[in-house]
Amino acid sequence: MQNITSQGTIRFQRRTGTIMTSKAILSFQKDFLTQYSLTTAFIFIISYFTFVTLTALIIYVIALLIPLPYFMVQGNKFKHRNT
Repeated sequence: MQNITSQGTIRFQRRTGTIMTSKAILSFQKDFLTQYSLTTAFIFIISYFTFVTLTALIIYVIALLIPLPYFMVQGNKFKHRNT
């Protein structure tokens, strides 16, 4: 059920269509997760020195949870691309 093409792309065949995983999704994940970790760390540091520790923790958790739906939607677009 798995074919490797000449470009090194792995294709998985399913009943719903072709799902391709390639360097594009890995590049998106790397860029997103790098920016995600740096941004949330920066938000925590600023809020830690500005507010009480408990408030800083709540702000940090909110900053972690807000981008996750975007990550899931974008990852799903890569997964269901029919090319």
